[in-house]
Amino acid sequence: MLAAMCCGRMVAGLFNYFANKLATFRARVPNTRAMPRFYLLMIFSGLASYALIEYFVRTFGFQVVIAKFSAETIMFGFNFWVQRDFVFRRRGIDESSST
Repeated sequence: MLAAMCCGRMVAGLFNYFANKLATFRARVPNTRAMPRFYLLMIFSGLASYALIEYFVRTFGFQVVIAKFSAETIMFGFNFWVQRDFVFRRRGIDESSST
């Protein structure tokens, strides 16, 4: 299961990076700054999702599909928040617009 999750995340990662950068957040952050942050988030998110799936299966006896759906639902909000506030945030612009 872990190998399948890694492969899926690697293939989808590149598409998701540019889709989120250009369409969702319309960020003008340089790729040299945003891409490493995005891939760190992707690695952390994948490990956290895997841990949650294992936890749900072992602790509550969830079927893997239900456990994966539950874990990914939990991670969705976290991932959006980190991408908005850490990965694709523009320095100076976002901080000054809140004042």
